[in-house]
Amino acid sequence: MSNQTVYYSAPRRLLHWIVAVLLIAGLVAVESHEIFPKENPLRGGLVSLHFQVGLLVFLLVWPRLALALSGSKPPVNPPLVPWQATLSTLTHVLLYAAMVVMPVLGLLAVQMNGNPVTLLGWELPAFTGVDKDLSRTIRGIHETIGNVVIGLLVLHIAAAVWHHRFLKDDTMVRMLPPKK
Repeated sequence: MSNQTVYYSAPRRLLHWIVAVLLIAGLVAVESHEIFPKENPLRGGLVSLHFQVGLLVFLLVWPRLALALSGSKPPVNPPLVPWQATLSTLTHVLLYAAMVVMPVLGLLAVQMNGNPVTLLGWELPAFTGVDKDLSRTIRGIHETIGNVVIGLLVLHIAAAVWHHRFLKDDTMVRMLPPKK
């Protein structure tokens, strides 16, 4: 790696890592809640954590998008080959889209099932009426997209490690704090 690495801005790096931790927490919560029986309060707590995390990701994706669209992207040194640049862009676009769509679908599914949604203790207004059949359909779409997102996250992480360990470029380090 060159000492000419240009890093993402501190706000972009901070938001990236906060959202990364939230996404992993939300994934762990939703995937592990079924370990517990339905009457166990831990099960409900994990589901609630998943909802909170999803809504927080939804709130944080907007400043992330604003920063991504308003600032320049630091160049990779050495530059990516065209197919890697295209795949990187596609992966990022799909991840950003998921961070917008997934929480909306989750919110609609919960509200259409007749349940209130709260964010950090505040009940959100109902954006829809009760429709349990449509709620199940939307929940299924939410889960399907969630599985695609898991694949995208694995691809994103594997690509970062591949670039760092094997290609020896600065793809990954651009998102880390600059070396002093």
